[in-house]
Amino acid sequence: MLFLHPDQRRIAEATFDKPVVLTGVSGSGKTCILVHRARHLARKYPGERIGILTLNRSLARLLQNLVNQLCLDGEARNIHVMAFYDYFSQLLHDLGPGEYLNQLSEQVPEPSPMQAVIDSVNVQRLAREFDPLSGETTEDSWNDFYDSNHPETKGWFADICEYLEGYRIDASRYLREEFTLVRSAFTVSERASRYLSFERNGRSIPLLPKHRTDILRLMLSRGEQTRTNSVVSKPGMFLSQGSSPCPALEEA
Repeated sequence: MLFLHPDQRRIAEATFDKPVVLTGVSGSGKTCILVHRARHLARKYPGERIGILTLNRSLARLLQNLVNQLCLDGEARNIHVMAFYDYFSQLLHDLGPGEYLNQLSEQVPEPSPMQAVIDSVNVQRLAREFDPLSGETTEDSWNDFYDSNHPETKGWFADICEYLEGYRIDASRYLREEFTLVRSAFTVSERASRYLSFERNGRSIPLLPKHRTDILRLMLSRGEQTRTNSVVSKPGMFLSQGSSPCPALEEA
């Protein structure tokens, strides 16, 4: 890790005018170049924050150890290594979910059980893939919602699931990805007006207007969430409160 091959040094210390993707087989030295690149940037821009984002906390700890071993002249102070989840969780807490929760409030009748859930959201526990109090994960939350016995929820799911299964695909996974698409493309207040005519580039299975309407209903529907949780995943999940059935709140 200390001594670079000339080709590695050329990449680590080059000046690029756009994002660069470095590819190579396992063991080819990508991580070595990454750490030296971070040190080079820390030296080039003293006092600035240099970020390294990685897939998970285990990799973040490994990279942080390598940075600490390599950067002996104080550069490590300005190099921040984080897992993606922790970075976006921090953004959520720094920026605050207030505007998003306000948009949700505008979409539900008041007073309503769902409004009570929105009002009780604990913003300090909002971004979690796993809730240590209940033991619930985002996968649990989605499965509970997908298998809900609530009559309206089951009705909205039934038609579109039958349609998707006709294409021989996993309807649960496809709908979870569709929820991600809608959340990524539109704010809460825009969904009803824009999603129905949205082209959905990259998704090969066409959805009828009725299916899209049911998806929007599902994204704001009641779900039977029987565990206390505040979990948010990459595709977003539900927030619920209490030990008895209560509405699920879709969160981006």
